[in-house]
Amino acid sequence: MSHQIPSDVALAMAVHSMKGIYAFLLGSGVSSAAGIPTGWEILLDLIRKVGAAHGKDCEPDPAKWHEETYGHAPNYSDLLEDLAGCNTERQQLLRTYFEPDDEERERGLKQPTAAHRAIADLIARGYVRVVITTNFDRLMEKALDDVGVVPTVIARPEDLDGAMPLTHSRCTIVKPNGDYMDARIRNTPEELSNYDAEIADLLKRILNEFGLIVCGLSADYDKALVDLLIRYPNTKFSSFWTARSQLGVNAKSVVEARRARVIEIQNANQFFGDLKERVNALGDLLSQEEITAKIAGQRVRRILTERESKIKLHEIVYRQTEVLHASLFNDSLPSMNDLESNELLDEIKRLEEETSVLLSMLVEGCYWDEEQEYTEIWVKCIERLANPPVTESQYVQYSELRWYPVVLSLYAAGISAVAHGNYETLLRLVVEPVAYDLNEEKPVFFEIAYQFARFDALLKKKIADFENRDTPLAHLVFECLRAPLERFLHRREEYARCFARFEFISALEIAHKRRELEGDNARIYGHNGYWTWGKIRGRFIINEIHNEASNKGKHWLPLTAGFLNGDPKEYSLIAVKLMNQRIE
Repeated sequence: MSHQIPSDVALAMAVHSMKGIYAFLLGSGVSSAAGIPTGWEILLDLIRKVGAAHGKDCEPDPAKWHEETYGHAPNYSDLLEDLAGCNTERQQLLRTYFEPDDEERERGLKQPTAAHRAIADLIARGYVRVVITTNFDRLMEKALDDVGVVPTVIARPEDLDGAMPLTHSRCTIVKPNGDYMDARIRNTPEELSNYDAEIADLLKRILNEFGLIVCGLSADYDKALVDLLIRYPNTKFSSFWTARSQLGVNAKSVVEARRARVIEIQNANQFFGDLKERVNALGDLLSQEEITAKIAGQRVRRILTERESKIKLHEIVYRQTEVLHASLFNDSLPSMNDLESNELLDEIKRLEEETSVLLSMLVEGCYWDEEQEYTEIWVKCIERLANPPVTESQYVQYSELRWYPVVLSLYAAGISAVAHGNYETLLRLVVEPVAYDLNEEKPVFFEIAYQFARFDALLKKKIADFENRDTPLAHLVFECLRAPLERFLHRREEYARCFARFEFISALEIAHKRRELEGDNARIYGHNGYWTWGKIRGRFIINEIHNEASNKGKHWLPLTAGFLNGDPKEYSLIAVKLMNQRIE
């Protein structure tokens, strides 16, 4: 069955919309990143200890050695009893596998992972109440303790006596294979082939009454659990099965029986981190457009701050860019001349909404891209939006409205870069995106300057409220970008300064490029922008920037980043002409 909504998005929406309905089923893959050994690895190490205690070498196959030596397959409880005579000694022995020593603690091992903490966050917010785990460790309990949640833990039949009902408990953790502090944990194939009747009944109830999200489970060893998953498929709520690689035979059987949706993941930390962000974003926002934009921004931020794959970032930005590009270059986008005032405002609003997801990505990306490792992605995004698809005819006419999202994208990226002092990123945004027009190519910013004059004339003509406004397009852009940039620029005055700084510094570089192309007689001018809105405010902001540049000389950050080839004299020549043009 094919699904139009991606499975990871469908999962987030299901968890958000049906609080407490979904249960997590966690396998060893969730704890492996913490350095916790699997049950089988512990069993083999215990056999090695038994062998060493008897002066025997049990390698290369400890399990086979045990069976040949003792005449039966290794049993976890028997091994513990052989190695440690009393319960206290057994617990101390087991702690070495599950609790960190000083060195491990320093390395962050045997402690809750990002996956455990994301799960704990979802539980604390009430989205999930039941966790089944085949793991013996207590990482989930520790993560919950850190967010103030005390779970009901059921690892033995006697734990069910007096336990809070599932629907009334804030969180219930079911450990069908046991807990490491209990010597009766299930570990060997024989032990994993059946459960105590009380535990099996509890699992049946959960599988019948809750939707299921499975992560870190191979299904190759837990025979009793796999049998229950297949026999009690639950048709009321969906199942989701995450996988890092191709499913095994048993996993495929479970997926088919439960009609589960398979989600390909990199690892548990990434999956649960994504799920937490999506669900929490859904809870924070009201409209689908805002939801998508916030999720997109959070995902870009995580990739950058956690140094994840550049390919992954490119893919998510590319997909969103292509969605917007397809919307801009089609016959349904009308010409501004063909629209009445209210129709034009509606179309502008629609374009702002369609661009919102990409704007969120660009704002986060250009703010956090401190080493310019990902700048090419932002550059290519803007260049793609500025250029129509290749067609057989070179004279296809497209609506001038297509430039509005390009302006929004370039401004959002540029202002965000300025807000964090990423002037190397800003320089590349200004000079590298190229607009192709027949056999000519020029910086997109050259075209932007022309489009500002064109838009201003049409907006004044079409919309009465803009008739007496000097810079209507800059006004629209200023108001539209206030929300996506508010995370970094809270105060309106702070936002206004960065907005004007972006425009003025960009105008300096574009004038410099014109001088390089046309010589010393090139006309130096800047497009109508925020910095020209009001003589007093405009003069104040530009004078502030000019005084800063004059005082710092060649050490002014934009110059050290490469603007104007780092030449203070070039700055002085161009800045004075721009200021004389703008500040009258």
